Amino acid sequence: MFHPEFHKRLRWLRERTGLRQKEAAEACGLTTVRWSHLESGYRNPSPMELRIIGSLVNLGKVSLRPSKVYRELRKNGTDTLPKPKYFLQPRDRASFIRYKAALKSYPILTHELETIIRQRSDFRFVEYFCHNVRLDSGLEALHLMLLLARGAKPVWAAPLRLGHLPHRVVDPRDSSEVGHHKHLALSLSGSFYFPQVVFCCPQTIRVDLLVHHREWRVVELNGRGHDKASDASRGGELKLPVSFFTDDEIQRSVQDFLISKQAAENYNQSKLAATKSHRTHHASPDDSQMLSA
Repeated sequence: MFHPEFHKRLRWLRERTGLRQKEAAEACGLTTVRWSHLESGYRNPSPMELRIIGSLVNLGKVSLRPSKVYRELRKNGTDTLPKPKYFLQPRDRASFIRYKAALKSYPILTHELETIIRQRSDFRFVEYFCHNVRLDSGLEALHLMLLLARGAKPVWAAPLRLGHLPHRVVDPRDSSEVGHHKHLALSLSGSFYFPQVVFCCPQTIRVDLLVHHREWRVVELNGRGHDKASDASRGGELKLPVSFFTDDEIQRSVQDFLISKQAAENYNQSKLAATKSHRTHHASPDDSQMLSA
């Protein structure tokens, strides 16, 4: 989401130059098998390989897939089947393109949220989540970043594990049932957020966000050019409560969050300064001499 993934960028650059894998590998002093592993994401490049490839092509800023990412995300999710499958929604554009759209439309808000998100200790898993989740607009990317800035944790979770849904959750490519498969989601304060879920009822309907907190509900983000009339009729078709949020409402939510976070940081800093001042005031004569020295 923030930078293109290394292996996808590598393949795009090779195909752009019209080289075959064997030719590109020879140019970098690598074997064809090693190049294939790097380009498929099966292996990460070593620092030396990064330097060699970067000296020959303009890689730019890229992100590397973290090791053991599937193991860590499994720990954050819940098991539903003895051998559960994982399901990723098909995407028309990479998530980092939606991030760029958010950065263009909401530059200050997006930058502030990204600064907070990058401070997370699990940022490499957060970035993996962002790369592989489906987003259809810059507004959805901004809302997703707000959830992550608030501390939402990426997980693998199966929707049907959390509760019954009135319609089948399906893969839009072939309408196969995937509700019992694990989807990428966010967990925050007992709630689960599933981006871009597709229902069959009987026509396929994609919702912006399927949310579970004690019960299911749908969230629709109505940005510019959104068909509000179509969204308004979804509640009856889906047999689920639907909440609608406009572009302005989401921006206000982000602004309120950033203001409250800044206020909390200012309070903590003033409290820390007051504690230091109190200790200095009550220091012993010897301590006072040391402090003045």
